[in-house]
Amino acid sequence: MLIKKSTVLLIFLSVCFWGCIPTDGPSPEGEIMSEEELAERNLECDLSLSFATTYYANREFDNAVSNYDDVIDLGCSERNAEDIFVWMGRAYIELGKNDSASYIFKKGMKFMEDAPEFLEIYAWNEGKLGNTENQIFLMEKLLSMDESNTKILEGLSDIYRDQGDYSEQLNILELWLQVDKTNTKATGEKKAAYAALGMDETQVDRDRWEQDPSNVQYGIDYANSLLDSGSEEDAISVLKELLTYDRAEKRVLKMLAETHVNLGNDNEALQTYQDLYKVNRTDYTIAIEISKLMTDLEDYSQAYSWSEKAIDISGGRGDCYYQRAEVLFETAESCSGVQLTF
Repeated sequence: MLIKKSTVLLIFLSVCFWGCIPTDGPSPEGEIMSEEELAERNLECDLSLSFATTYYANREFDNAVSNYDDVIDLGCSERNAEDIFVWMGRAYIELGKNDSASYIFKKGMKFMEDAPEFLEIYAWNEGKLGNTENQIFLMEKLLSMDESNTKILEGLSDIYRDQGDYSEQLNILELWLQVDKTNTKATGEKKAAYAALGMDETQVDRDRWEQDPSNVQYGIDYANSLLDSGSEEDAISVLKELLTYDRAEKRVLKMLAETHVNLGNDNEALQTYQDLYKVNRTDYTIAIEISKLMTDLEDYSQAYSWSEKAIDISGGRGDCYYQRAEVLFETAESCSGVQLTF
């Protein structure tokens, strides 16, 4: 097809004209723009962004995307990166087009790789698409910016757990617990990871308690782990150490007394329950336990006295009367020298 002379002349004049004017910025096609053109282009970008923002606010996401596209086509991606890529990606997500959102986020990485809000939504979207490797990359990038970000630490822990990569999960959990030592989920996840790797779960509770031995809850958790693993004597040692910080800690005294009972240490159990009663005189079950131990030790007079005390404290509950009957039965059997029936 022949090109008209007027068209050729116009092209020639345009080349001569732009070649003589100082340049300020690139056009969408990568050409150099004059100050006036740049200002006009920026004005168009701002107008399209304004439209996009309004459409997004009104949940007209298709129109919002169209206007964000106009801004990109005008060559304002770098200039308006913060206003484009997060919200254009979100608009696509609202439209259920996560693949399109991923494409836009990938383009935005050129300008937004150090923007936390952008990286967070990008990582979330990659997770929705099952692009786990890229999701981890983005989350680790976020973590490098702020190692105290517990939201990211928790997210990475969940990802590694779901992938069955418990060694990597433990590394993340160690960081998480350094930031938040009291986080129960992190501790529970660490114990589960230890179990999955065939490691001793009690080590988790021990490490936490040894870092803060005066912390009652940590000590109780460790003692419970020891009891679960059948290490009653070690549990007793832990509970006794906790009592050096607070002799009147009810939970520790009760746990220690019950452990002594389970081991058949009647005298130690009795002493511990008596110590517990001194700091908790309103719990009738303590009096019942003391009465039972006195019965086992054949001190029937004291056993009867404590069963009466349990009745008084409880206001006459049935289990207290039952214990008094048990004392009377054991007393009669002991005196008769023969085994009686109820």
